[in-house]
Amino acid sequence: MTTTTRSLILQHWSLSNARRWDEFARLLDPALRYEVPQTREYSETGEGYLDMFRTWPGDWQARVTRLVCDGDQAVCVIDFVVDGSTMTGISMFELRDGRIVKVTDYWPEDYEPPARLTPHLKRRPAKAAFDIRLDDLNGPEIQALLEEHLRHMHSMSPPESVHALDLSGLKVPEVSFWTVWEGEQLMGCGALKALGPDHGEIKSMRTAQAHRQRGVGRAVLSHILDEARARGYRQISLETGPMDGFAPARALYRSMGFVPCPPFADYTDDPNSVFMRLVL
Repeated sequence: MTTTTRSLILQHWSLSNARRWDEFARLLDPALRYEVPQTREYSETGEGYLDMFRTWPGDWQARVTRLVCDGDQAVCVIDFVVDGSTMTGISMFELRDGRIVKVTDYWPEDYEPPARLTPHLKRRPAKAAFDIRLDDLNGPEIQALLEEHLRHMHSMSPPESVHALDLSGLKVPEVSFWTVWEGEQLMGCGALKALGPDHGEIKSMRTAQAHRQRGVGRAVLSHILDEARARGYRQISLETGPMDGFAPARALYRSMGFVPCPPFADYTDDPNSVFMRLVL
């Protein structure tokens, strides 16, 4: 059975990479159960699992780097490459009667899944983890975090390519600013700048150094996107950098559905800038 299991799992990845969805669907049990603990996504049908692949945005490929099979069970280590960025994860499979009946995906850290138009893929409610507050920018903690943010931006980009806002640039009517707290600890921040009646810009995304790898950026970005939708915005844009130091930020934005776009608002083409947009 292990040889058959191995062949079926490799076929699963080969067909999904080739977007051969009719053949891919024949590998799936109609009642396949799919779970992603970090994103709280799940489906209870083979069609839902297929939709997870079929509706994932961007140019993606999955590379199997290790596959271990035991009877009707298999574990894969995969490199999931989306638009040149790689996430490494683990997929656990269970088979029955020659079809896949259960898949569980694990990733090294939480991430916000991209928005996808499918009724089959569901998501459980999030547990409240952080306190996200609209902030007046008067507290010494946030002022120190913004100074850290500006120093970091200037350490990675030439002065003419640094577009981070200082305190005075954030204290204007068109900018709303939020801070993320856990008890008395300031975890991070983010802002939304109004560019027009249906267009906003993400600004001042920062996680305090001591609280990295805890999902702070995802939490505040998700909060900002919810606010943008509540305002009736149709799109959200942002500017970030192409350097390696900005790679985690770019990966976060891609995972939430942002795609590359031309310069917007007052920005111009700049080799030190990457522009991205999310249609809401």
